[in-house]
Amino acid sequence: MDIHHSFHVLPVMQFELHIPPNRSALEPYREQITAMRAQNWPHLKIARWLSDNHQITIHQESVRRFCISRSIHKLTLKNAPKIQSKTKTAPKQSKLAEKEKFIYEPSLIDIHSSSKH
Repeated sequence: MDIHHSFHVLPVMQFELHIPPNRSALEPYREQITAMRAQNWPHLKIARWLSDNHQITIHQESVRRFCISRSIHKLTLKNAPKIQSKTKTAPKQSKLAEKEKFIYEPSLIDIHSSSKH
């Protein structure tokens, strides 16, 4: 006896790609959002940028939650990179070192004044 399994083939339909719940629609724009937040862009401005440039309709609150869940922060004094001055300054000397320099500086000692004439 020949057993054949028959499968009913459904017609192929066009469906929107399913995005798993833990993956945001904003994920492809993560680098841009991070750069904008680093430049202190507000969430509303980012939402408008996404709408204007990528035709993504999203509320500012969704942008805010995306940033919080991925630790994307705006630039603050606490997380700002330290910028070094372009001018070079001499290292500070201790007060003792300054006194020793004054005492032992050869140009400040008059050799002739200590000898008796």
